[in-house]
Amino acid sequence: MMNRFEHSPCGYMQLSLDGEILNLNETMAKWLKMDKQQLLHQSIEKVLSKVSMMMFYSYFYPKISIQGHVEEMLLTLKTAEGTSDSYVLNAKKFEEKTPIIDCVFMRINRRVDHEKELRNVQYALQDALKQNQIAVEALEKINQQIEEQKAKLEQMNLELSQISHVDALTGAYNRRYLNERMEEIMQEKVLLSVIMVDIDHFKKVNDTYGHLTGDVVLTKLSKCLSNTLGDKGIVTRYGGEEFALLLPLIDADEALEIAQFLNREVGNQEFEVVDHITISLGVSTRTEEDTITTLFKRADDALYYVKNNGRNQAVHANQL
Repeated sequence: MMNRFEHSPCGYMQLSLDGEILNLNETMAKWLKMDKQQLLHQSIEKVLSKVSMMMFYSYFYPKISIQGHVEEMLLTLKTAEGTSDSYVLNAKKFEEKTPIIDCVFMRINRRVDHEKELRNVQYALQDALKQNQIAVEALEKINQQIEEQKAKLEQMNLELSQISHVDALTGAYNRRYLNERMEEIMQEKVLLSVIMVDIDHFKKVNDTYGHLTGDVVLTKLSKCLSNTLGDKGIVTRYGGEEFALLLPLIDADEALEIAQFLNREVGNQEFEVVDHITISLGVSTRTEEDTITTLFKRADDALYYVKNNGRNQAVHANQL
C-alpha cells in the first residue's frame, strides 16, 4: 500500500494550516526535482511561484478555512532547477487533533493528455458512424478504449481513497475512517455497539522480540479480528496496540457474545515467534443520550476494568 502511495500517478502533500509541508509522496518530490527531506517541514511557499503564492493567500487559505475543501485550483510550482510546471490542485481539510490539509496534485500536461485521448476517441466515433460494417468494428474498439481510460481514472481515485482511509501496517481501516464512519452512523440514529480491543502485555512483546515482531503480531491480529467478525462489523486501528470494532445493528447481549468469541479465537491463534497472545475487550452499546465521545468513553471504562481485573476477558459497560 505504502509503495503504491509513494509512486502514485498523482502528487500528494499534507499541509498544516499555516502551510508547513508535513508529508509528501515520492511522485511529488520527483516532479519538484527535490528529495523529500528537502521539503519536509518547509513552507509550501518554497515551491510556489509569485502568482500562485498570491492565489494561496487570497483564495486557497480563505476557502479551505471556511468550506473545508478546494477543487480544481490551477497553480504553478517551481522546481529545484528553477523551471516551473502547472498543476491542478484538489484539497480537503480534516479536523484531527491538529487540523491538516490533504492536497492531491495532477500535472496539467497529464490531465490534458487524458482529455486529448478522450476527445480523439469521440471524434473517431463520429466518423465511424458514417461508415458501414467497418464502422461497427471501429466502434467496438473505440468503446474499449473509453472503458480502459475510465478504468484507469477510477483506479486512481480508488487508490487515493484507500490511502487516506487504510492503516498502512495492518490493512485495517484507520482512525480517520473511524471518525467519518461514526459521524455517519450517529446521524442515522441506529443501534450501534462498540468494542475496544487491547493486546495484553504488548510492550513485553516489543521489548522481548523487537518491534518488527510486534508489527507482525499487530498485522495478524487485525486479520484474525476481521476474519472472525466477518460482515457483522468493521475493524479499525485505534492507535498503537488498540483496535476499535464497530457493530451496527448489534445489541448489548450479542455484542458481548461477539467480544467473548473474539477473545477465545485470538487466544487459540498461533503468532509464530511469540506463540500465543491474549486480548482484553471493553464493550458499550449506544443509548439515546450517547455522543461519539460518551459511547467510546464507556467502552474504554469497560476495557480499563478488564485490564485491572486479570485481563484476557470481555466486559460490557452495562456490567460495571
